[in-house]
Amino acid sequence: MVREIAKELLSYSRETLGPDLRAVTRYNRDEHEPIYTREDVPEQIELDEDARSMFRHPLVRMQSAAQELSQYHPYLDELDASIYSYGTVTVVQFPITDEDGIIVTLECEGDLPNGFVSRCKSIVSGAD
Repeated sequence: MVREIAKELLSYSRETLGPDLRAVTRYNRDEHEPIYTREDVPEQIELDEDARSMFRHPLVRMQSAAQELSQYHPYLDELDASIYSYGTVTVVQFPITDEDGIIVTLECEGDLPNGFVSRCKSIVSGAD
């Protein structure tokens, strides 16, 4: 199920972002799977297990922390997306289950394309 959602996000992201799409990655506590990596972006899969876990474990912790916040904050619903910006690189994280998620990484100098996150959320929730 998560893999199919990742492929659907990849298709939509390629169509919407074009060459600004860097990567789409499926992850959980024990593994991560690059679904797509742009040619000029080094693939995480070439790294040893320790290096891969350094990439994966912060994603799981960020997802867990955001989910925990939504449990305790009286005005927040369940987490459906998180956005992190690192200079010109933006990471959009979509939790699928309590432990599984997908990230879409893109080049972004300003705002995300209009409607991008809401369309991705509808793909993740199966509301297409």
